[in-house]
Amino acid sequence: MRNCNLLVRDIVNEIGINRKIDHLSRVKDVTTKVQTYQFEINGIKYVTQFSVDTIGNDTVLSVSFRNLTAIEKLKSKKHSSPDDFYSDIDQAKFGLTKTGSSMSVFNEIYNVVLKYIESKKPTYVKYEAVEDNRKKLYSALIKRAEKETTLNFERIFVDPVTMVGLTDTSQVAVYKVHY
Repeated sequence: MRNCNLLVRDIVNEIGINRKIDHLSRVKDVTTKVQTYQFEINGIKYVTQFSVDTIGNDTVLSVSFRNLTAIEKLKSKKHSSPDDFYSDIDQAKFGLTKTGSSMSVFNEIYNVVLKYIESKKPTYVKYEAVEDNRKKLYSALIKRAEKETTLNFERIFVDPVTMVGLTDTSQVAVYKVHY
């Protein structure tokens, strides 16, 4: 423990303010607005969340949805382990419903998201998918939107909010929207 304290003290002594770098010029002002759309299919409640980050003149629309019924059930369910609990939370968080109504759910989400994009005209659209099948589905929905509307979506590989680089295998995908 004593060696650890010495190491921490050495690190703190080494840290200093670098006055030569203008750190504040790299700070971004980001304003976030969140809106929700709730719907029900076959007695199961869902919510689609639209989170819009405004950075200068650009807006980044992040879309997510959750199975509210599954989240409500989690409150009363006994879990055998923390891993079991977090697995259930992840399934509810990412809308992994396993209810057999996926076509109806995605059709509802597709329609409301497309209408939101056409109405609000965000600069970018961003989504997160935890499984490969979900990534393929979202990509297919984007291609469908390009066929059914005048919108074009250009995949970009830098998150405009965090400036983190993305790859084809990233869980997060960002598209620049061309109107």
